[in-house]
Amino acid sequence: MIQSLVNDVKTYYFERFETMSQGHQFHYASRLAAWSNNQQAIDLLYRLKIAYVNPPHSLNQQQFLSELMHSPQTGRRVAHDLRLPYFEKYPNLFGIEKAIFRVHHLDIVCNVDIRKDFITLCPKTELQRLLSNLSKDHDGLRMLSSFAVNTFYLANIHFGITIESVTPEFWYKIGLSYDLDVKEHLQLLIYLYTHCIIADSNFYSRLIPSQNIPTYQKMISRLEQIIETHFERISLDNKLEFLVAAKIIGLSSSLQHRIYDEVSQSLSHDGNFIIEKLNENTRSDRETFEKSEHRNVLLIMSVEPYIKG
Repeated sequence: MIQSLVNDVKTYYFERFETMSQGHQFHYASRLAAWSNNQQAIDLLYRLKIAYVNPPHSLNQQQFLSELMHSPQTGRRVAHDLRLPYFEKYPNLFGIEKAIFRVHHLDIVCNVDIRKDFITLCPKTELQRLLSNLSKDHDGLRMLSSFAVNTFYLANIHFGITIESVTPEFWYKIGLSYDLDVKEHLQLLIYLYTHCIIADSNFYSRLIPSQNIPTYQKMISRLEQIIETHFERISLDNKLEFLVAAKIIGLSSSLQHRIYDEVSQSLSHDGNFIIEKLNENTRSDRETFEKSEHRNVLLIMSVEPYIKG
């Protein structure tokens, strides 16, 4: 049954692909292209590349990176109030993460290298200093969660910048100090562990280094227990990202059938896409076709084979 539902969801997003913003189009197509070599996604991504590579408003690559680095935060995100003091403590982190993701996407998806432009704006010494300071701030890392994880891993992958103490085991231990009675802490822990695995795969574009697998297995095992205990308090986004992260390291979860049972009961009344219905994370502003794209592409990825090599 879940395969039939996923096929319907995938078809629905492909048929209405052009109605989404460029950002959601790129997210949907790039994930499926990287995950399973989906040819339809690859073809759509090829059409998107020119528009995505060229910065808006006639800016050059360096000017656009600078704009990203200095752009203020807008809107609210998961655990917004808990995270805000740490975004204020590290005011350049939000923009640097956005800019380093552009470096990543242009390199991996579009085969365009803009690392020199990034380093001109944010020298390696500055990025190393930021990461060094963050590595000593364990409370900050817990709250910043995926924002910090993404920056550490991508700085290493694309610029060779490492902090010796920051290993997968380091991140595992960071995740041991959340207060699991607080719903936002549950979300941040799941983001922390799953993004370690996802980022170490260079966002679905490489195999995980074998020496890191045992620690990631510990992360997945711990998350499985936590999700089982707090199932109704955890969003489908978190649950599906957990299944995706497990699949990257070759694991399947005993919770899979329970999660897919929730999925099967969470179809939107507005079309063939999944929304939050049966847990404590329902948000009316996140139930549109476009705003549900992240959750639905994770659903597709969690069911389809992870093809590498």
